[in-house]
Formats: sequence, C-alpha cells, structure tokens
Amino acid sequence: MPYDGFDLLRVTCKVFGFYTKKLFYPLPLNFAIIDVSDLYAFLGGACFLLLFWMLRRHSLRWAFLCIVCFMIAPGVLIALAHVAWTPLAERYVYLPSAFFSLGVVAALHPVLTTRRIVTACVSLVLLWLIPSALASANRSALWQDKEAFYADTLKKSPGFARLRNEYGVALLEGKQSDEALAQFRQGQNSKGTYFPLINEARTLLLDGKPDEARDVLLRKYPAKSRMGVRGLKMLTHIEAERLKQTEDPQLRESIIKDLFAAHELIYRKTRDPFHLYRSGQIALKLGAKAQAQELFFRAHRFAPGHAHYKAAAGKLAESLQDELQVGGQ
Repeated sequence: MPYDGFDLLRVTCKVFGFYTKKLFYPLPLNFAIIDVSDLYAFLGGACFLLLFWMLRRHSLRWAFLCIVCFMIAPGVLIALAHVAWTPLAERYVYLPSAFFSLGVVAALHPVLTTRRIVTACVSLVLLWLIPSALASANRSALWQDKEAFYADTLKKSPGFARLRNEYGVALLEGKQSDEALAQFRQGQNSKGTYFPLINEARTLLLDGKPDEARDVLLRKYPAKSRMGVRGLKMLTHIEAERLKQTEDPQLRESIIKDLFAAHELIYRKTRDPFHLYRSGQIALKLGAKAQAQELFFRAHRFAPGHAHYKAAAGKLAESLQDELQVGGQ
C-alpha cells in the first residue's frame, strides 16, 4: 500500500466520497477511472461522520444505509492497494446500490404519512427513472461498438495509456490502419505497456511495410537479446515477409541469418522445441547440414508427442544423418 499518514486518510475519504456520489449520480459512466478530484475527500469525510451518527442511533431504520457504507469498503481497499487494473470502478457500487435503495425507503418511511406526499415521491422517482433509462440504453448501445466505446473511455480518461493499445486493435480490426498506428504510437509516448510497440510493427507488416516494421522494433531494442518473446515472434514474421519480397542473394542470406538468430533467442527464452525445428529448417537453407541435423534431432527428442512437427523433425534428422555419413565416407 503506497499511502501512509495523512495521505492514507485523504485517499480513503476521497474514494469513499466518490463512490457515495456514484450512488446518487452515476454519470458520467466511465470504463477506466484512474483519477478523481480531491474535493471528494470532503464528501467522504462527511459520510464517515454520518455513518457514526447512524450507528449511534441503534435503529434498524438506518441499518441498510450502514450496510452500504460497509459494502463500499472493499472498493476503497482496492484503490489503496492498487490490486486492480484501474484504481476505481463503477462495478464496486452495483451491490451497495441495492441496499442503498432499501435504505432510502427505510429512512424516508416516517415521512411518507399521507397519500399526497407518497404521490409526489412516486412522481419524482418516475421523473428520475426516465433519464436513467435513456442513459442505460445509450451505455448498452455503446458497449456493442468497440471503437466508439474505447473512444468514449479515452475521452473521459485521456491519460490511460494502456487503453490506447486496445483502441488501436479495435481500429485495426476495422481496417483503419492509419488511426490504429496513431493510437499505438501515442500509447508508447504515454509510457504504456509493451504491446503498443508490437502492434505498431504488426500494423506496418499488414500494410506491406516489413522494413519499417523491423525498424520500429530494432530502434527500441537494438540488442535483440533484450527483446521480449512477443517482440521476437513478431520479428520472425517480419523477417519471413522480407524474405518473400527480396530476390537479392546477399540480402536473402542476411535475412535468413537474422531469422535463425531470432528463433534461437526465442528457444533460449521459452525452451519451446518448435523453434529448434524452425532453426533447423533455416540452417538447412543456409547449407549448414550438420547443424540442421543436430537441431532436427533435438526438436524431435524434446517435442511433445502430439506436436505436428515431431515426425517431420525425426525424418529430417535421420535423412541428414545418413547423408552426412555417406558424404564422410
């Protein structure tokens, strides 16, 4: 928990006040709430005082509202401990809102003594329900459209860099590669996660620009050994596409060597024998038959029984061994 002393009290009151406000007025609805105003701390402090007052009344009339305060507490703990992907979320008031509705009715029950007052209260509730229904319908419609949903969320939380990647993926699925690239790049500039970089390279590759995609990865990770597994796998796709697009023998040999090195690094990081098999195929293209035979042998030995490449790796290892023995004689 990164808070202590007065800061702990301030954040606790702020979060409590924010969730209390959401019970009365949930708008604007936001999927990724990462920060709220410190002014909510005053509301939270007032709510704590009200809670103590209700507890001292020793009356069932206030019981439901007391329960609401206790049910908000887990949401406060989540915000303090940073154990969720966003510190604040509207979902934490779903259950408290049920007890809040019961508590409001119980608290107002002594006032509802005449038909006129009851009629007025029901009319106010109906008036409140109409805009609430419209807001709920609009939100439901928004959730059906990924692009619009992410755009709405980023409008309300522009500093949430991690969501830039999700928005970019949605744009890419909608064939809007230029807009997707802008989101991926903005996500990286905002100190987002590793994924916007990978997806920027992926977008350029899909656009038929493998050289630019390769530059994006290597500019960030000039030492390939420091690149993560996802980045290395993307690099293998990029190198394979570059190999398809070139006829220059020297460049092809250079690309094949880079491809071999990438698969070797992936194997070191993952110990997945499939990459031994792919390295064997590449070594064979380079004419390194002894190295290829060893790689195919290891791939066959370490591959699980159901692996689609296991039988092929075994056959290639045997045939290369026979060929090498004949050549040696």
